Amino acid sequence: MKKPENQPTLRTERLCLRPLRMTDAEIVQRYVGDARVAGMMTTIPHPYPPKAAEEWIATQEERTEMTFAITRAEIDELVGVIGISPEPNGLIAEIGFWIAVPFWGNGYCTEAAREILRFCFEDLELQRVCGVHFAGNEASGQVQRKIGMRHEGVQRWGMSRFGVLKDRECYGIILPDWEVFLPRPKGRDGDAE
Repeated sequence: MKKPENQPTLRTERLCLRPLRMTDAEIVQRYVGDARVAGMMTTIPHPYPPKAAEEWIATQEERTEMTFAITRAEIDELVGVIGISPEPNGLIAEIGFWIAVPFWGNGYCTEAAREILRFCFEDLELQRVCGVHFAGNEASGQVQRKIGMRHEGVQRWGMSRFGVLKDRECYGIILPDWEVFLPRPKGRDGDAE
């Protein structure tokens, strides 16, 4: 996968997935500073250091990852973040995401992840997309299953968080499976065309 020179903005029915802006730093800092979000993540420190969001956003252009602000389209309100981390082979990437606590339970993460998966396979021409989460973070697993990813196993003590080894749940989807899973447009009679 070659990172596009200009990261695109992606749209869904309710969401806009756009590049992060420095003006997002304050809200990212507040949302990620919530232990309920940071405690479920693999790499976000907690407590989240002051100015960490600004520093992270400032490095986005030089990184190989693509990180998108998940915003409610009609009002550009940031509700979370989703990213794509490519492997050097250009064929595989890992996705990761978080949604701010006030927006849990609205389906935003599933909607954003479904669009990111489409982008990975159709626009970036990847062959495999994977994702992981701590054992016990069932919401993340549920999102990955809803977008067609398969649970591929558990890596025992595969992640360390706050100095504690935790099991890592592993998910993945390959291009042929995504093509089968892909929702098809409905015809006039309501059946898939």
